[in-house]
Amino acid sequence: MKTITISLVLTLFLTTVFSASIAFAESATISVKGMVCESCAETITGKLKTSAAVDSVSVKVNKGIVEVTIKDGATLSDDILKTLIADAGYTVTEITRKS
Repeated sequence: MKTITISLVLTLFLTTVFSASIAFAESATISVKGMVCESCAETITGKLKTSAAVDSVSVKVNKGIVEVTIKDGATLSDDILKTLIADAGYTVTEITRKS
């Protein structure tokens, strides 16, 4: 009985540890063509935040880059990111993912 209890506790502990390490938020760095000012940044940020999967948005206008952090457990495809940014009036040239 003791061996089973210890084994069960160890299994639960390892499952929790490994699940936590997998649950880190994913982020996407998006190269965007056409951004020239802070108004552009606000428009893109507002459009991206309409998605419930978006946790945060950071725009670097001078580099033409938008960084999006996706909420833990959520998914957001490249196609949806491209569509949201296109709906804001801009063109995506590249998307790079990190987790």
